[in-house]
Amino acid sequence: MVSTTRAREAACAATALGLCIEDRVGDAISLLRNIIAMGFYPNVKTWGTLVNGLCRSGNVGIALRVHREIRDGDVGCGLRFNPNLIYYCCLLDGLAKEGLLEEAKELFAEMEGRGISADVVAFGTLIDGLCKMGDWEGAKGLFFQMMDRGIRPNVLTFNMLIYALCREGKTDEARGMLDFMLERGEEPDFIMYNTLMVGYCHEGRLDDARGFITSWKRQWPFSEICLLEKIINRRFLQVGNIVAVHDLYSKMEGHGVAPVSSTYNILLDGFCKNDSLGEAIELFQSLEKSCYKLNSHACNCLLDGLCKAGKLDQACEIFERLPNMGLAPTPYTYSIMINGFCKNGQLEKAKDLSQKIMPLR
Repeated sequence: MVSTTRAREAACAATALGLCIEDRVGDAISLLRNIIAMGFYPNVKTWGTLVNGLCRSGNVGIALRVHREIRDGDVGCGLRFNPNLIYYCCLLDGLAKEGLLEEAKELFAEMEGRGISADVVAFGTLIDGLCKMGDWEGAKGLFFQMMDRGIRPNVLTFNMLIYALCREGKTDEARGMLDFMLERGEEPDFIMYNTLMVGYCHEGRLDDARGFITSWKRQWPFSEICLLEKIINRRFLQVGNIVAVHDLYSKMEGHGVAPVSSTYNILLDGFCKNDSLGEAIELFQSLEKSCYKLNSHACNCLLDGLCKAGKLDQACEIFERLPNMGLAPTPYTYSIMINGFCKNGQLEKAKDLSQKIMPLR
C-alpha cells in the first residue's frame, strides 16, 4: 500500500510539473486539488520535487508562483503546508541563480519566520546570489550574520566572497579573507588561490602575484603549473617582463615540477613575441636534447618567430626535421613558411611549397 501511495504521489508530481512547465499552473493546481480530494495528500517531498523540477528547467517564476499558491492554501481541502529546509534551499537556489534577489530575501525571511533555521547552504546560496549581483556589502553582512549564529562557513562560502572581492578590484580584502579563513583552521582549495592570483594580475600587481606564489608551497605540482600559465599568458609576457618569466620557470624546475606542454607553448610564443628569439631557440633546443616530445603548436611558435625575424635558414632546418620529431606540418605550418618566404623575397620557394600542399589532380 505504501509503495502504491508513493507511486501515485510521484505520478502526481510529474504530471503537475509537466503542466507547470507549459505555464498551465491553474490546471496543475486543479489536478492537485482532485488528487487531495481523493484522499491522497502530497508530502513535502512531492512539493519539493515539483518546485525543484521547475527551478532546474528554468521556470523559477512559475516555481515561486506555485509555492505561493500552496503556501496561501489555494490548493484547498484543508491541506496544511509544512515545507522543510531542503525545500526552501531548492527554491532559494533557483531564485538566486536567476538574479531574483529581492524575492530570495523575502523567501529567506519567510523560511525563518516559520521557525526553520538557515544552515550554511541556505546562507551560502543567498551570499552567492548577492556576490554575483555586485552587492558586496549585503553579502558581507549576511556572512557575519551567519557567523554570529555560530554557523561555520565552509570553503565554498569563502570562495564566493573572495571571488566577488577580486572582481571588484579589492584583492587586498580578498587576501585578508583568506588569512581569516586560515586562522579558523579551514583548508583553502585550488580555486581560491587561483582566484587571488588572477585578481593580482588584473590589478597589474605582478610583484604581489609572484610573492603570493612564493609563499604558497603546499600544493606546487598541479596548481603552480596552472597559475604560472595564467600569469605568463595574462600579464608577464604581455608587458615584456622576461626576467619574471625566467624566475618563475626556474622556480618550477627548482621544485622538481615538470611543466606541461601548454606551459612550453606559452613560453615559446611569449619569447618570440617579445623580441627574445634567442631565449625561445635556447628553450627549444634544450627540450630537444632532453628528448621531450614537442608538439606542432610549439614548433609553429618558433617557426613563426624565426620567419618574422628573417631567419629563414634556421626555420627551414626545423621545418625539414619535423618528420624526425614525429610531426607532420599542419596547414598553419605551411602558411607560416610561405609567408616567411614571401616577406623575404624568396618567391620561388614560396611557390614550390604552395604546390606541395595543393591537391593532386
